[in-house]
Amino acid sequence: MRFGRFEGADRGRFWAVVDADEQTVRPIDEDFSTWAARFSAEGDGALDLSAPPIDLSSLVRLAPYEPGARIFGCGANYWEHLKHTGLFEEPPTVPVAYFKADSSIIGPDSEIRHASYTDQLDYEVELVAVVGRALEPDAPASASLLGYSVGNDVSIRDTDDPFGTPDLFTMKGADRMSPVGPYVYSNDEVGGVGQPSLDISLRVNGEVRQHDNTKNIIFSIDFLLEWINLRNTLRPGDLLYTGTPAGSATEHGQQRFLRPGDVVEAEIERLGVLRNTVGEKET
Repeated sequence: MRFGRFEGADRGRFWAVVDADEQTVRPIDEDFSTWAARFSAEGDGALDLSAPPIDLSSLVRLAPYEPGARIFGCGANYWEHLKHTGLFEEPPTVPVAYFKADSSIIGPDSEIRHASYTDQLDYEVELVAVVGRALEPDAPASASLLGYSVGNDVSIRDTDDPFGTPDLFTMKGADRMSPVGPYVYSNDEVGGVGQPSLDISLRVNGEVRQHDNTKNIIFSIDFLLEWINLRNTLRPGDLLYTGTPAGSATEHGQQRFLRPGDVVEAEIERLGVLRNTVGEKET
């Protein structure tokens, strides 16, 4: 099942199930935390989809993000990527985690902000896990997910490093620089509960820059969810960006960083294409 968040003249902003033909959506007339938790626990039959369908072409697609939810990131999670950066001699033994501001989130077809204070704007395709309900102690953590989406953890590389470590606040959390979407796909769409094995790639102006498979991450989805949940109890709607594969611009030099007008397409098998364009550099 596919879930999206939309805006329409007659309904405002709302969540809906996206029909298989992607021509119509069926609104979910219930509080997000209620229906997401019930769906995560019970499956398709838990949803009330009695509202009339709406033509998708009449709607604006928004980021599949519930306002008020938190956004977590866990980087340094593909060994090939880390080897190419030259920052690690061996795989990390603990996750490299950070928060992202909610104002960083943008949806499909939205413009990626090019802040005035960077000349090194980087792309990072990532599998994004979307929490549906609280984790349960006797079940895999991924069983509590609403599903998965495509993310692009756009990063500022030329940050100040006052203590010899990256400034993750500047690098990862700036306004309008974290695309996610277009939809959230439930566990059954990606092979069931557990670690997804999906081809993941990114193109800039049609050129393939990144390609790998999500099975190659260092820390599994279940491990990351449990690790975060020990520190911040996960709630319905929370997002988790799970790391990027090799091929980012920082691995290849100045000429590969994003420029105004670049079209960036992040794609994950079964989850679709997240397409965004880089805006003009702010003055």
